[in-house]
Amino acid sequence: MSETQKKALWQDKVISIGQWLFFFALLPSIFSPEKPAFWSSILTATILMVFAFTFSTLKLRSATVSSVVVSVGWYVLAYQVGWPGWPTLPF
Repeated sequence: MSETQKKALWQDKVISIGQWLFFFALLPSIFSPEKPAFWSSILTATILMVFAFTFSTLKLRSATVSSVVVSVGWYVLAYQVGWPGWPTLPF
């Protein structure tokens, strides 16, 4: 294993641990009646998807997966706020 691959491994772990902590911190908002603004949720989710793409190009697999999971959480929040007339999720 090259030195670059070793560095990538610890970076992948640090980024993914941080992302999973963000995801668990996001869960109360998903299950709470109070939600962040729609456009804040959409923007955050989209930026996280860009991060996930960037991580994937660097072969940081765990960081990619965790970033996608957090992004989906933010998209769920955006959907929950939604527009009038949108169907709602059961939670």
